[in-house]
Amino acid sequence: MSFGIPVRNGLSIGLLASTFLSSSGRLVPRLSLNFLAGDTLDPRITFTRSTTATFVGSNGLIQSAAINAPRFDFSPVTLAPLGFLIEEQRVNLFLYSAEFDNAAWVKGNSTVTANATTSPDGTANADKLVENTATSTHQITQQTAFVSGTTYTWSCFVKAAERSVVRVLFPAAAFTSNLTANFDIATGAWRTVSPTPSPALTLTSQDAGNGWYRITASTAATASINQTILLLMCETPSNTGSYTGDGTSGVFVWGAQLEAGAFPTSYIPTVASTVTRAADVAVMTGTQFSPWYNQNEGTIIASWSTTSVVVPSNLGVFGVSDGTTSERIQIRRLPSVNEAGFIVVDGGVSQYNTSVAASSGVNISALAYRTNDFIGANNGTLGTADTSGTLPTPTQAEIGFGQGLTYLNGRLRNITYYPTRLTDAQLQALTV
Repeated sequence: MSFGIPVRNGLSIGLLASTFLSSSGRLVPRLSLNFLAGDTLDPRITFTRSTTATFVGSNGLIQSAAINAPRFDFSPVTLAPLGFLIEEQRVNLFLYSAEFDNAAWVKGNSTVTANATTSPDGTANADKLVENTATSTHQITQQTAFVSGTTYTWSCFVKAAERSVVRVLFPAAAFTSNLTANFDIATGAWRTVSPTPSPALTLTSQDAGNGWYRITASTAATASINQTILLLMCETPSNTGSYTGDGTSGVFVWGAQLEAGAFPTSYIPTVASTVTRAADVAVMTGTQFSPWYNQNEGTIIASWSTTSVVVPSNLGVFGVSDGTTSERIQIRRLPSVNEAGFIVVDGGVSQYNTSVAASSGVNISALAYRTNDFIGANNGTLGTADTSGTLPTPTQAEIGFGQGLTYLNGRLRNITYYPTRLTDAQLQALTV
């Protein structure tokens, strides 16, 4: 993405520092990180993740990134680049996540045909759940230990075969009541939900390409108990899951996941035990940081999106700090409301703190700072300005997380830094 700004009479509009202009008269950032342009990180970024992790590659298929290898996500449908994926640590509590024929999965009036079709990772390892001829529910499930007060997210990739409707059921023994919802694979939409409305059940779906959808359901456990979450087949979008099977019809399934958290994260494959995916950590420190950062004034611009609209805490988009919460400048995503937040802290005291409405999709946020002169902007809208405040002394940049914040759990498209306080008009122009 280009952030060039037109100039008049050889000087950038609203700027005095002509050293930031190129020979063509365009404003030049001192730091420009474009995460949509390739599959490698700028060498000034130190990236770590102590485990492997999955992502959608440029071919639209789910694949695995090696330990300490960054993930550049793509749309499984359009193949468009989505950006640098940053996620918190999560654990898949299900065993044999892609082997539904294993005994860990309990079949109710159903059988499983292993490796029946091509999965979202491009190999023939997706199974088919097949109903028997009973007049009953036709389902599959796995028992898990739930902890009261903990929010869990269940997810599974599903694809229509003879059946095109599936039902998820969170049982009353572990949750507020029998929480259920039907997903219509043919239309890609959640349909019947019980109870109606069901504020306790948060539902999402994502088109995974080639007829596959990843469906997710989240809610908090109300009892500490070993219990199951059921995946059932249905005859119709409004069916409760009980019907007379024909002995041959079914649905394709792959990649089941149960994780403690209020929203889904990338798929974590498992076999005989649970698997932990470590957090993604990206920083710039020392001589990788100091040459481009201006202590006296500057402007940070970040284009980003989160993978879920459910945000239980402040998420870090991009910021600088001294490694503590006492000295920091941060762009963040605020919880509960769809807002981009901007904060400056010096000596442990907040100098600037405001927010601007954010999109549920891609956002472009900017934060400009100078002593007694702060303002944030998002998607072309300026936040409240502040003409009083001092500046912190940071020593590092934090990408997709931050001191006192949780991980972005989303994608960064690009980050740009100008070593000057851009004008309000420029902030608006650069964030649309």
